[in-house]
Parts: sequence; C-alpha cells; structure tokens
Amino acid sequence: MKKLLVLFSVVFMVSCDTLSPTSLSLTGKEPVVQLPLIPEIRQEYPIKNPDKITIKGSTTIAPVMEKLIWEFEKNTKNYAFHLEPSGSLSAIEALKANEADMIMTSISMNEHQKFDFHTNNLDIVELYLGGDALAIIVNVNNKARGMTRELVKEIFTGNRSEWEVTTGLDKKIHLFGRDSTAGTAQYFKEHILDNEPFAKTMIPLKNSKAIMDSVRRYRNAIGFVSFAQLNYAVEPLDISFDQGQTFVKLRNEQVENFQYKFVRPLYLYYKAETYHKLKPFIDFIKSEKGKDIICDQGYIPVSSSLISGKLPNEIQ
Repeated sequence: MKKLLVLFSVVFMVSCDTLSPTSLSLTGKEPVVQLPLIPEIRQEYPIKNPDKITIKGSTTIAPVMEKLIWEFEKNTKNYAFHLEPSGSLSAIEALKANEADMIMTSISMNEHQKFDFHTNNLDIVELYLGGDALAIIVNVNNKARGMTRELVKEIFTGNRSEWEVTTGLDKKIHLFGRDSTAGTAQYFKEHILDNEPFAKTMIPLKNSKAIMDSVRRYRNAIGFVSFAQLNYAVEPLDISFDQGQTFVKLRNEQVENFQYKFVRPLYLYYKAETYHKLKPFIDFIKSEKGKDIICDQGYIPVSSSLISGKLPNEIQ
C-alpha cells in the first residue's frame, strides 16, 4: 500500500506541476528525487502532413491577415500557413505562376490582368475582404491641419515643391510614398493623381510603417499611409473634397459614411481549383468572428454599406 501511495504522489506531481524541476522527499530518510523536464506533457502532437497554404501580397492587408490566421489556427492544426507581404502587383504574378494559393491586393485586378489568367485557362475568384482609408500625414511640428484634394495632387505630382509660410516651415517638401510593387501606389496614382506620374523627388518605401517613420523624422515631410496602420507619432490631415469649403476629419464614422473619400476596397484572389482546400479558411474570414477581427484591426468590414453599396470605381 505504501508503494502505491508513493507512486501515485509522483505521478500526480508530474502531471499537475509546471515544467520546472521539482524536488520530492519520499520519507525523512530517503534521498531527494529530481523529476526530469517533460515538455511533451503540455505539447500537442503536430499534424504529420498539414495542408500548406501560401498567401502573398499587400503589406496593407498583411497585419489583419496575420491576425485572421492566428485566430483560425486556434481551432484547427490541419494547415501550415506561409504569409509573405510581397506587394499587390508582384503577388498577382505569383498567383499566375502557381507560387501562392491566395493573394492579397489593395487594388482590384484590371481587365488586362484578368485576361492574362483567362488566356492561361486559369479561373480566378475575387473576394472582398474589406476597406481601408488612405491617410495623408505630416510631421507633428507642421502647423498645417487641413489640405484640399487639389493641393494633395499638386504636391505629389511635384507641381508644388515648397511649404507655405503658414505651416511654420520654410524648407522644400520631402515626399514619401509607396514603391511601384504596391497596389496602394497604383490606387493613389489612378484615383488621387488622376493618372499623372508621381514627382521624381518622391522617395518610395516598402510599407506604411517606413513612411510613418520617415515623416516623423523629417519636419518638412509628407506621405500617405494605411488608416488601419496609422499611429499618432505623425499628424493625419483633414481633407477637403469641395475645394476648401469644408474639411473632413479622418475618423471611422467619416470613412464608413463615405464623407472621407480616400478609401479603397481590399481584395483576396485565389484560383477556383483551390477552393476546396481554402474553403475552411475562407468561411472563417466571412464569418461574424472574421468580420469582427477585420473591424477590430481598423479596417472596414465587408458588410459595411461603403463596400457593399459602392462599386470599386466609385470608391475614390
């Protein structure tokens, strides 16, 4: 009986204790027994052959996609995800070359891009993920708090190269924007610059964080970033869409009721042939839980009237 009680005590402490070493004295005369580390007690056995899902594309969407994957994996271990924020345009090529199962883009595929898939006998599916506003940001020491849509265009096309005296700055404007692989840059050029080229002096960067870091560092800087990724180490400008009569603050309610117009839909694309493989994850994204995650991360959920009630070419 004594041996059985001792054995029960040892087993109980192994199964209930933490993963740190435990000392156990069985009797006053017997030596101390060191129980070994047994990490496998609290580890789940991995799936031998999980389905690998590679997702590439927009750096705008990558943060919310990472969160969606993390939440999805809480309930299933049948998938191994690889997330690569490579930029929207390069991701389209990756999908065509069979280097990604799903891609994220911050601009819709144009007819030429869709035709390329069609000529290669590839059927693709377009899925609205949500919406995101573009914030025009300046350094916090800049006294400017508002800007007209027309002036935004003048600055980013290089037709205005110096700050006005009222800004408290007397230096040339330093421009920061997105690189040419980004759907954000393409959207900005098409819908805000009316297809005019960016100023040659603009410095292209890989993501919104790099732009915010640069604008925070230089007093005379200006840039454009994802509203969902905005931090307040920089100053987002109010924008006038009626030539200076009124200015709209960048707030969630102004974005969702379409008063703030620098907004674009965000997309996911995948090949129709991979639907069954992706279906559980797609269903999760479209679920109420998925929509809540998208909203909590600062994006506009697909159920919003902004996305469901406006065609892509109207959101500009």
